[in-house]
Amino acid sequence: MLRIAILAYNLRAGGGLVGTLNLLKALKNISTTEQFFIIYPKGCGYEEIQLPADSKVYIYSGSHSPLQRSWFEAVSLPKIVRDFGPDVICGLGNVGLSRPCARQAVLIH
Repeated sequence: MLRIAILAYNLRAGGGLVGTLNLLKALKNISTTEQFFIIYPKGCGYEEIQLPADSKVYIYSGSHSPLQRSWFEAVSLPKIVRDFGPDVICGLGNVGLSRPCARQAVLIH
């Protein structure tokens, strides 16, 4: 089983939000052996998506101010992702980890 962490906590509006919601909705139809850990923001519609079985989520409810989000990205996020133990990290919205605990793909919207 492939364990994939998806970083989408910074995608809250516009094309990034719509594209990510559509991608996550499609996962249930195309995924059979992967386990997903999705980190997304609170109150943007992600909660309503039916994810594949065994998926885990972390809901980022912190502020999106530059200072608060920088702290989250530098201190909290690496630990949250490392605790999941992913094989791959998929950073949506051009965000990734500076010292990833797994192979990493950064996708630019």
